[in-house]
Amino acid sequence: MNRNEIWYIGIAVILSVLVFAATSNNAYKYPFSPENVIMQKWAEALGGFEASTRIDSLHLKKVVTLGEFKDTLEQWYSAKEVYRESWSIADVVNESIVFDRVSGQGWILDSNEQLQPLQGETLKETITGFYFDSFWHFPMSLSFQGKVQVLEKNEESTIISLAPHNGSTVVVYLDSKTNRPQKVQNSSYEPTWTTVYHNWRQVKGLWWPYQKTLIDQSGEAVANFQIVSMEANIKLQDDLFQLSEPSHESRIVFRDNAESTKIHLTRVGNQLFLQVRVNESELLLFGLDSGSATTYIDSRQIDNLGLNTQGSLKVRGYGEGFSNAAFIGDIALTLPDLTLHNIKAIAIDFQSMPVGLLGGDLFSQLRTTLDYENETLIIHNGVSIDKDSNSIELPLMIDRNLAYANARVTLGGKSIEGKFIIDTGAGFSLLLNTPFVESHKLLDYASAVTEPAFSVQGVGGKSASQIARAKEVSLGEIKFEDPIIYLSRDQAGGAASSKFAGFIGGELLRRLTLTFDYENQTLELKPNGNFHDPFYYDLGGMVLENPFRVSRVLTGSPADKAGIKKGDLILSVDQHPVYDTTIDELYLRYSGSNNIHAVEVLQGRERKVFHLSLQPLI
Repeated sequence: MNRNEIWYIGIAVILSVLVFAATSNNAYKYPFSPENVIMQKWAEALGGFEASTRIDSLHLKKVVTLGEFKDTLEQWYSAKEVYRESWSIADVVNESIVFDRVSGQGWILDSNEQLQPLQGETLKETITGFYFDSFWHFPMSLSFQGKVQVLEKNEESTIISLAPHNGSTVVVYLDSKTNRPQKVQNSSYEPTWTTVYHNWRQVKGLWWPYQKTLIDQSGEAVANFQIVSMEANIKLQDDLFQLSEPSHESRIVFRDNAESTKIHLTRVGNQLFLQVRVNESELLLFGLDSGSATTYIDSRQIDNLGLNTQGSLKVRGYGEGFSNAAFIGDIALTLPDLTLHNIKAIAIDFQSMPVGLLGGDLFSQLRTTLDYENETLIIHNGVSIDKDSNSIELPLMIDRNLAYANARVTLGGKSIEGKFIIDTGAGFSLLLNTPFVESHKLLDYASAVTEPAFSVQGVGGKSASQIARAKEVSLGEIKFEDPIIYLSRDQAGGAASSKFAGFIGGELLRRLTLTFDYENQTLELKPNGNFHDPFYYDLGGMVLENPFRVSRVLTGSPADKAGIKKGDLILSVDQHPVYDTTIDELYLRYSGSNNIHAVEVLQGRERKVFHLSLQPLI
């Protein structure tokens, strides 16, 4: 299935790249340099240092237009260098962020009322947004902490790179005539997104862009932000900058207040599925996907489930494209002996099973133990449990309901560490993102078997990769020997991100029992009976797509030698018809090195039976 949402385009992206521009008093405090001269001209173009010092608090209210949605965004700034942002869209998305510049800490209260510390890319983008949306004017007397670099000067623009300390880097285009920002490019997402500034007005001696437009890599306007009111020097209550997490008692209900519940899982290949009721529906098949920050439901099931959707947006996983999606309001998800209330979900066309994906909305609220070997999920009701003496504890970094862990990859004499998303929804072992692959020149070690690039299906379409066999992958003290890994070739989407190294998927995770503890940011790992299973790449050498049609045959593979061709339709394996199975189950039927299987196909108009002698390809 591999439909992983690292952070969905539309809402989370728009919040993250909201409005960036910068000023500082570097020119006032630091020695002469070309950068400081530019920053001083920029400050003067916005009204100057003296005017900025007359502002000690600020409240902005903006109208956000996102497709057919039009709703509000509010921002507050205090001279104590504390910032709050609250926004809502269609009563489906409601989110607040508080950030304290002095301590460098912040918190986010998300739409599902989960309170989490700001970490990772969300923290970096908040730091940058705080500087470059508030420090234009308020106040310039606070020095910019970070790096400023002049990239280019031409007749139209002065182009500079600004990287606040611990923040994300942006590129600012200053108008050569006015010295005010024309646009800001944010490379937190691949490809780069751009904010363009319009409608400059002077208020209290300072110049403000009353309109800002977010543009995607294709040049399409994704969102528009319009200031509708601005209040300066108002009294801000101290509790405005405090976020408290609502009680979960009414949102998470265990039957009979049980200490835990054990749920049977169905495993297909390396992916796990469980039965879930949506509101009062019949039991439906959901994928258990820690790589999905939010809950997804197949848009083709919306009418059957009596659900209503609002608006439209585009989401992206590790595929290069986008998938059309829509918001779903509050729903209840019922698992055996447990109900999650007030879950906000996204509708998307899966094009195949399952009906939905459940991930971050479950893992972020409850301590969970995932037992691949026994195909069970244990969900703990806030009860502390003793750590297994045979397990190890790995630190996690939680960012917007996604869990990141450090891992080390040894390949071609190189031993490289990176930050990876723990992704139970992915069938592969390990996928390395394109920037990580390129920076370490890992394509030099790719197998010729998968040239041209092999496709992995995800949200947003196919992700192009090549295959290699690593010497070792390490998660803390746990070491996997000779695993097959995927080297991304994507130029867009999650697998093209430079913000993390890649994804750890089910082919590695199925060899472990895992306990996720988002609250304490730990992942407990214990090898299971599958730990020493060998790592095989597709032993048959043919790639299938629904409905069991061969989309590709690897040169020199058993399928190629047997005579199977691209376009053949698989009818049966070992006299078992394929119409009552899935592609994943079909792959399982002819797994196992050195086994021989009879594969019946329709080749053109002729039915043929080929005997495949399976063998490792890498």
